[in-house]
Amino acid sequence: MKNEIFIYDSIGEGWYDEGITGKTIKRQLDKMQGDITVRINSLGGDVFEAAAIYNLLKEHDGKVTIKIDSIAASAASVIAMAGDEIIIPLNAMIMIHNPWTFAYGESADFLKTAERLDKIRQTIANVYVEKSNASEKEIFEMMDEETWMTSEEAITFGFATKEEAEKPFKVENKSSFNFKNFKNYPKQLVENQKRSDSKVIDDLKNKKEQEQIKNNKKKIQLEEYKLNLMEII
Repeated sequence: MKNEIFIYDSIGEGWYDEGITGKTIKRQLDKMQGDITVRINSLGGDVFEAAAIYNLLKEHDGKVTIKIDSIAASAASVIAMAGDEIIIPLNAMIMIHNPWTFAYGESADFLKTAERLDKIRQTIANVYVEKSNASEKEIFEMMDEETWMTSEEAITFGFATKEEAEKPFKVENKSSFNFKNFKNYPKQLVENQKRSDSKVIDDLKNKKEQEQIKNNKKKIQLEEYKLNLMEII
């Protein structure tokens, strides 16, 4: 059996989907021995779950190969850095940026939130600095700018180690992702997301129609049963 893990969803538990968590990855790792391959197609999510997954992969007893099948953005890019080898196709991307969150309360609460974000930002930068060949100052600048890296750029900066033959560029997260959270996102990603959302809507409509047909058949069968019963009586 091939030791392969797919991170094809948001990082962390979601409202409408299971999401990828440290718990789900640990369950898979517990069944695997030796070298593993982790395939990533995710726009990110919960930075703490990403840190847990990163540490689990770093501690795994065997070579960890990361394959970025399309996009490793935000928290997903942190997970990607756990690879002993990071393979990225010519048409895939890596995105890094500063952490963000929602906050409410009085001014002291906002100051505390900002302080926590700065600390989280440092922990993320530590991961990038350890893996890449960029300095901490350069990493912070890249995070400030919300940097989207092509395969060539990712390899140049040390965020990936090897290019792979081109595959069709496709982003298919199971959960709809709000690109407004990003500043410099490639427009193609939005078009892919729109097509994906449209497909989900069509699938739901088809499913509902199939259920209606099935229910109608059951009603007809019930009426036929009643008629047969009346004839017997």
